[in-house]
Amino acid sequence: RGVGTRLVFNMDAWLKGYCFCDSITGFVLFVCFCSVIAQEPPTNVEATVSTPRSIEVTWDASSSFGVTGYIISYSTTASYTSGGNVTVNDGSATSGTLTNLEEDTTYTITVQATRNSGMSGNSNEVSVRTWTDVPSSPPRNIMLASVNPSSLRVSWQLPMEIGRNGPITGHVIRYSRTGSSNTETTTSGTTHTISGLVAFVEYSVEVAAMTVNGTGPFSNSVVEVSGQDVPSAPRSLGTVSINSSSVTLSWIPPATPNGVITGYSIQYANGTVIANFGTVLMGTAGGLLPDTVYELLVTASTRVGPGPPSTVTITTYPGRVAEINILTDAITSSALTLNWMELTITNSAFSRYRVFYLPVRGPYGPIIAGSRRKRQSAQVGELTMDFTGTTGTLTDLHGAVTYRIQVAAIATLGGQEVIGERSDAVEMTTLEGVPTAPRDLKSMDVTNSSVTLTWTRPNPPNGIITMYNVSYVARKQQGGDSLGSDSTIVQPNNCGPSILAYTDLTARAEYRFSVVAYTSEGAGVAAVLSVFTPPNTIGDNTSDDSSNTGVVAAMAAVIVILLVGLTISVVVNVWQCLKIKSFDKSDRNAVRHIHNVEGPSTAKGQEAKGSTDPTYEKVQLRKLDDAVNMDVNPSYNTMKLHDVPEYEEIVTTFS
Repeated sequence: RGVGTRLVFNMDAWLKGYCFCDSITGFVLFVCFCSVIAQEPPTNVEATVSTPRSIEVTWDASSSFGVTGYIISYSTTASYTSGGNVTVNDGSATSGTLTNLEEDTTYTITVQATRNSGMSGNSNEVSVRTWTDVPSSPPRNIMLASVNPSSLRVSWQLPMEIGRNGPITGHVIRYSRTGSSNTETTTSGTTHTISGLVAFVEYSVEVAAMTVNGTGPFSNSVVEVSGQDVPSAPRSLGTVSINSSSVTLSWIPPATPNGVITGYSIQYANGTVIANFGTVLMGTAGGLLPDTVYELLVTASTRVGPGPPSTVTITTYPGRVAEINILTDAITSSALTLNWMELTITNSAFSRYRVFYLPVRGPYGPIIAGSRRKRQSAQVGELTMDFTGTTGTLTDLHGAVTYRIQVAAIATLGGQEVIGERSDAVEMTTLEGVPTAPRDLKSMDVTNSSVTLTWTRPNPPNGIITMYNVSYVARKQQGGDSLGSDSTIVQPNNCGPSILAYTDLTARAEYRFSVVAYTSEGAGVAAVLSVFTPPNTIGDNTSDDSSNTGVVAAMAAVIVILLVGLTISVVVNVWQCLKIKSFDKSDRNAVRHIHNVEGPSTAKGQEAKGSTDPTYEKVQLRKLDDAVNMDVNPSYNTMKLHDVPEYEEIVTTFS
């Protein structure tokens, strides 16, 4: 424009002012003089905490022109967080809010003004600390350990620093039994002992931190079982059985075991242990004295030791009766007389003596062996008789039978009769006597001129059967005229039924048969049977007093068949017959002492044990209303013997 031309323009950026430029050459070269004023930041910056996690910042607006907004910057020296900034897009704004800050943390704050092409410098710096709050994190590393049966020790670490939200002023400990309500306690440290607990119970424990603002969240539960202690006393202590030298007790576990039960013990009242047991709920204390009062204690134990006892008072049964004496001069075929020493009883009420006697052998061998040939006594199983004194006579015995005899005292304890220990057993054999009547006298194959009789040995035989006397008296059925009589001696068949065949009888006649058994003591009671022969067949011209040739031939055939069958039966059973030992009179008064033998408990309806015959294993007795014939079941190798009308004996044989 030429020399002297002046240019005026505004400075760019944050500088404000004017430049005056004069041309000194008249061409392009100018000399400029500029007046520059810098851009002003906000002033009077202040910060105020509004919540534990926010701060309100205020300032005075920048005096510069063209301000489009402000930037609030904040920083902290805390290790658990960092700084940041917030932009306010309003050139006229004079405040802003910082949010999502950390509680109880100091922040340093500045503000800058902005315009399109840049920003001012920082305002004055202010510092402010956020408020405290309840912890946002629970304590860490909870540890729980048993101290004793009633205490648990709990320890922990403070919450993470970022979650404390202020100075920790204490802790809340919350604990409970399984299924029970919570209990809370407070402490200022990081360990605590919880007391007053129940032994051997599972507890869960939680811990929470506190600030002045309140309690933070609880930690996860930690579970521990309190320590074991001695248990309470066993319950329902009672007696199962008592005898003269021992007692068996039973009980149930303690109501409060306070641990794992390791065992039980029975003790005397003075604490002396009689016996120790495992975890069973029954035990026997032995070595006691007869007829003695005992106070017994039962305790349960854990690993800590035994607990308090349960107590029971018992009285042992009377002791063993002393030696039994058999009065040999009073032995008969049906009675034995014995005596024994009186037993002194002091702690129970004496009642009487009981004699136990068991028939064990007869004239043909063991009574309960089960063989038909050994059916010698209707007395099967143990029998008893009571006496008030020390002498007694056993009556209604069977002849030539050996009895095993024991004696025990009976006393009253607590209103109940008890039987003391049995004496040693003695055995005595009764004398032979006359037999009872033969059994099962029957007729078979009756014709107009013949008949066959069968019968079995008497029961009881009361001795060895030496013979049978079979006789008859005959008379006509019409008119009653006598046809005479006859008598026959028959040797005993000890292995089965006896058989006798009669021929040459008269038709249409009554034959009254009588069978009498004999022992060395004489004749027994007769078994009687009447048999009626039928008339001759039509066309038979012979009289009733004679037999035609056809009938005789038929009868001869029958007799031959019967004899053959009888011979086979004898051959099959002869080896058994050889076993039978005759009753030796020299043994009648022999007394055998059998020590430490408990009397058998066999009775009607129960199994009888002690058979000495290997052929038979088991004998059962059952009461019958009526006797029936012998049945044989070959499929099961079982015989039912009905030798005694009152009893049925089932015998199982084994090959």
